[in-house]
Amino acid sequence: MATSVSRWSERYRVVGEPIPGKWTHTYHPWLIDMADADEPNIVGQKAAQMGFSEWAINTAFYYIDMHHRDVLYVLPSHSDAIDFTAARFDPALMMSEHIQRMFSSVNNVTLKTGPFGKLYVRGSHSESKLKSIPVSVVILDEVDEMPQRSVELARRRMSGQMFSKELNISTPTYPGEGINAAYELSTKDQYWFNCPHCDKPIVLSFPNSLIKCGTDIHDPDINKSHFICTECKKELPVFARFWSEQANKEITEPYDGSQRGAKLYKPWLAHKTKGGTGRMISEHPNRERRGFHVNCMYSPAIAGCPYSLTKNLFLAEMSDEKKQEVYNSDLGLPVQVEGAKVTDLDIQNCVKRLDQGSRIRTMGFDVGSLFHVTIKEWFPIQGAAPSNKINDKYFPRMIFHDELTSWDECWQTFEDHGCLSCVLDKEPEGHAALEFARRCWGKIFLCDYNYHHRGKTVTYDKVDQTIFANRTAWLDQVLGRIRNQKIILPEVRHFNYDKHIKALTRTVKKNNQTQQKYAAYTNNGNDHFAHSDVYSELALPFALQTNKAWDIVDLF
Repeated sequence: MATSVSRWSERYRVVGEPIPGKWTHTYHPWLIDMADADEPNIVGQKAAQMGFSEWAINTAFYYIDMHHRDVLYVLPSHSDAIDFTAARFDPALMMSEHIQRMFSSVNNVTLKTGPFGKLYVRGSHSESKLKSIPVSVVILDEVDEMPQRSVELARRRMSGQMFSKELNISTPTYPGEGINAAYELSTKDQYWFNCPHCDKPIVLSFPNSLIKCGTDIHDPDINKSHFICTECKKELPVFARFWSEQANKEITEPYDGSQRGAKLYKPWLAHKTKGGTGRMISEHPNRERRGFHVNCMYSPAIAGCPYSLTKNLFLAEMSDEKKQEVYNSDLGLPVQVEGAKVTDLDIQNCVKRLDQGSRIRTMGFDVGSLFHVTIKEWFPIQGAAPSNKINDKYFPRMIFHDELTSWDECWQTFEDHGCLSCVLDKEPEGHAALEFARRCWGKIFLCDYNYHHRGKTVTYDKVDQTIFANRTAWLDQVLGRIRNQKIILPEVRHFNYDKHIKALTRTVKKNNQTQQKYAAYTNNGNDHFAHSDVYSELALPFALQTNKAWDIVDLF
């Protein structure tokens, strides 16, 4: 019987490229201690492509198979959940007869059922899909990209269970926020091993373990970069492993950068249960929450090559966006770069007086246990280019914002301020939101964030009175107004307003399936007023439209 996650995965998992065949920990030895950690609350602060998601998948299958537990696996968006199922879960079922026998119904993309338990795969932005799911195990993959409200909702799925296990994993963003805040309060495990030269225990850490060579990305001396033992300062050898058709066997030889498609092999990382010395060591062993951090220097992929890391570090010196990507995704470290989030000074610089008023007023509100409402009035920008979209031809002044307690109170506020249009959150109360829109059909619209839209493109469903907009692009618009002083804010603000605006951090992520980079906002707390700001911004084109036969493309 497989009595631990690591043993279960070695016995039953079969995987495809880049390391096809039965599951092995040869290239990801740090996953052994992570997989077998039995603490109820575990966090993983990771670099990209370090095997953390495979660890989470193995954990999900293990608890269904061996302990007959239902599992909820949460990803940032619904499209992420669909893509993840197709790229990870479905192949795992196809390649392993044992896992196939665990499930009797697998046709539903986001629900796999079997005699021993259920596997729910959900996107965090659809709160309705996270309700009424009693589970014992919750896995939050890329938790830093999830709304805090949805994270808490997912955690409550375990509230009635005698046994519970929670796994949070993510690349970090800002210091002290999100996964980094959780990791800093954990045991803070790192993967240690004995140096092959001096036999002293060491850990691969940045910058101490990397010798950077060269002066810029064009310097051929970059290829002389290497990892060292932080004790004896000797070079840690890196090997390439690849299949040789000529020799009809796998070849292992020193890595020199020319072996394209080869796996990087670092024998000194082998786990102590596999004949090596590697093991996780806790900085704070007495803490209840178990936490792990692994950076790209351990990786068997090209990201774990010292030449590649050195080149990326030189690129990071050229732009803040690249710096954030390298520190977050390659090193698995949080970093603070200028312009990634709104500051107190940014907000204070927007506090101004404007004696004139405007009759162009829009309302936006975020739906939850409270209704976070924002009302803005809009003024035309003199000299704005005719080619500009409507939102770029006007600047706003916020005249009202508050936390309201009922739909009727929201309606009264809409009428009292003479608002010409309103946009509100479609989730989590879709039916009630549609009923609210019907109070003033044609002036009140629902909003559903769609992550496949490019830029500020907006589409429209007339039946449900719903517009679809890209979350990142419209947060860029709203928060950019504050950073660039293109909005007037009141001197006296709700005590939560500044907190919600500052809770969001713009980061650059990489899709695990496609490897494409994309921008996303992560939050380290409630961000309701930020979204009510977005909705009031989206309402402007509707307030200005005069043609009853308008087309959504003309408005946005």
